[in-house]
Amino acid sequence: MLTSYEHLSYSLFTGSNPGCVSCLLNDLDLEVEFRNKTYYPNGRNGPDRDNNAERVIIEGVKDGDVATITVTGYNLMQNFQHYALVATGCFGGVANQNFVDQCSAFECDNSLLTRRAIILMAVCIPLAVILCCCAVAICRRRSSKKGRGGDLTPPVEVDSAVMYDDDKTEGEEGQKEAA
Repeated sequence: MLTSYEHLSYSLFTGSNPGCVSCLLNDLDLEVEFRNKTYYPNGRNGPDRDNNAERVIIEGVKDGDVATITVTGYNLMQNFQHYALVATGCFGGVANQNFVDQCSAFECDNSLLTRRAIILMAVCIPLAVILCCCAVAICRRRSSKKGRGGDLTPPVEVDSAVMYDDDKTEGEEGQKEAA
C-alpha cells in the first residue's frame, strides 16, 4: 500500500468544444517526464486523443525526485484553450525554476511567527489604547477638581460645638467656667 508521500498525480482538464462528434477539437495532451521515462495519461502508451480529462499517476517517488510536466496542443481550432492542471502529492522545495534564488517552502515558512505576531498586536494595541484613555480621563478629572478649588483630600468632620463656640453669650461662658 502506497502512502500519499510515495506517489504523485497530475491531472489535466480542458473544456469541451462542440462541432466534431468523433474527434476532440482543441485537444490538450498531458505527459510527464520522470527519471528519464515519459508517462502518458489514463494508462496509455501515447497521448490520449479521446478525452478532455487526463491523469498520470507516478508511484515510487522519493525525496528529491524531479518531474517535468508538458501540456501539448493537438487539433487546435483556435489560438488558445483554457485548461486546469492539478498536481497532488508531497512537494518540497521551490515551486518552479523561476524562483531558484529563494529558499524552499519548508525552510522559509514563518507563518506561525507571523500569525503569533498578528494575534499579539490584535490584543495588545486595543488594550494599550484603553489604558491610555483611562489615564487621560483620570488626569482630566484631577485637574478639573483642582481648577474648581476642590481639594483631593477627604473632608474632615468638625464638631459643631467647637465650630460655634464664638456664638455663645457671655452668660453661658460664665456658667461653663463655674462648673
